[in-house]
Amino acid sequence: MSLLDRCFFDVRKYISRLVASMPSKDDSIDERHQSLRNVQPTNIIAGGSTQMGKTMFVTIGYLAAWFAECPLVCITTTVSGTKSLHAKVLESVEKMQQFGADDMSQFCIYQSAMTVGQTKYYGDSVNKKDFHFARAGLGGHQRHPDKGVLFIADTAAQMSKAIKHITSVRQDKVGSGVFGLLVDEADSMQRSSDDRLQLEQRLKDLKGEGEGFEDSEGTLFGNQNAFQRPCLILSISATLLPVLLKMYKTASEQGTSKTIETFFTK
Repeated sequence: MSLLDRCFFDVRKYISRLVASMPSKDDSIDERHQSLRNVQPTNIIAGGSTQMGKTMFVTIGYLAAWFAECPLVCITTTVSGTKSLHAKVLESVEKMQQFGADDMSQFCIYQSAMTVGQTKYYGDSVNKKDFHFARAGLGGHQRHPDKGVLFIADTAAQMSKAIKHITSVRQDKVGSGVFGLLVDEADSMQRSSDDRLQLEQRLKDLKGEGEGFEDSEGTLFGNQNAFQRPCLILSISATLLPVLLKMYKTASEQGTSKTIETFFTK
């Protein structure tokens, strides 16, 4: 079965909408930052019944972002769930490389699980515990600036690391630090009514909506005034109503647009 045969949604429209939400790849780093300043991320919801190929929203999303030169952060539930999603996407990506998507698999990264192919590709320049490996998935590698995807679990610790990595990429200016945020199983990320849990607070920071956090040295990370918002937030779930209600609540509080595009598996 081909990859397109596994996509039970309008692939052309989906790719077009994602790419339209990303800064132009022809812009300079500063121009990319400026284009997102004071602009709310594009909110997109994707979903469908269980076992109806929602993983392909992530896979095709990565393909679109690769050619648009916009790295992605993909969050899903639990460490085991993250490893499983990464493995599924990686398998599909490896099949796509024959169509001109060279090196996509090498920049499809789960930060604590370097594949055999990635070990050979990066050699001694990085190791799986080296933050440079995680940054490669966020567009911070000289070979492919502004390309890649980093998979992380829904823990405050992994989200905090991702925020620090994005900040580091931006400061070093290897890549622009622009990124898109994919939230898989998005309904499960809502644990309390007032976002009091650390997990929820770090997710708000990743979305550019939070107050940020300090590391052990007192450095502030994730503050919405200093941390660039993602250009898009794609929420994927089989239970869309809680996600939609949360988005409307946030839009009402911030006085921003309540327009949310949706894609469903058929």
